[in-house]
Amino acid sequence: MSASKKTIYISEKHIGGHLLKPIWNFFNKRKLLNNSGHYEAICKTCNRVFSPGKPSQMEKHIISECSNVSETIKEAVIYIVESRDKSSGTKSLNEQLSLDEYLESTTIPDKHIESINRALIKAFVCCGLP
Repeated sequence: MSASKKTIYISEKHIGGHLLKPIWNFFNKRKLLNNSGHYEAICKTCNRVFSPGKPSQMEKHIISECSNVSETIKEAVIYIVESRDKSSGTKSLNEQLSLDEYLESTTIPDKHIESINRALIKAFVCCGLP
């Protein structure tokens, strides 16, 4: 071990700080002793190391990259991700309205055109533009 990077393994008991995301159940954590507060993550099935362990990368690894993980675990992680996305209010692309569906009409009524033209004329006159 080099003098600049010493590591220790953390027990499963939570020791202060913010709560870890559920994805950490599928990874071992190892804290870097550079006082950053971040953990290295080690996949429990293939031993791939993520330094630092970012939950989004860890989820992607379990869902699509790790060949040793069981289908049950993949399904559990997919469920975690989908549940979080639904609760955060994000819409999937197929739920999002297109611009044509969102707008009531693409034509401008004559009344609005007259009002816009008047406002433009006033702006040109006030600024002294020809």
